[in-house]
Amino acid sequence: MQQRKDMFVLNEFLKFERKLYQFAGFKVGRPLKLKSIGYFFGIAAIMVVWYYIPVLNIPLKIIPSSLLIAAPFMLTYLLIDVGTENRSPIKFARSMFLYHMRKSKRVTYFKGMELDRPKSYGFGGQLSTREYRLRKKKKRTNYQFKGYMTMRD
Repeated sequence: MQQRKDMFVLNEFLKFERKLYQFAGFKVGRPLKLKSIGYFFGIAAIMVVWYYIPVLNIPLKIIPSSLLIAAPFMLTYLLIDVGTENRSPIKFARSMFLYHMRKSKRVTYFKGMELDRPKSYGFGGQLSTREYRLRKKKKRTNYQFKGYMTMRD
């Protein structure tokens, strides 16, 4: 009987991404990933369809047309060039969204389950860790004037 052993190897250097260096004889300033071109056309198509839906297009009609043209470029840049910890941008955005949802609830999680925060830190028959404020005595203030009051021009 053979025992199976897991071998952990870093092999990300074997990952090749297809890049576009020129298109129809026109040289691009830097290599473009084919994935980024796909994201650009996908986002542009979604925005065009969204622009022609009667009621949902109201937010897009308010935005200036220059920003509508620049939006696919900006979103593609955010999806491709911003570091996403070697995950796909969709998975990264999902994990960020879920993280901020958990953070806004102010709940601690352990193994995917919510943990209740302890309500009191007391010990049986002893004082708790809660400190009681001591009442401070107010100092009596006395104001006295010495000398004569004078006025000058």
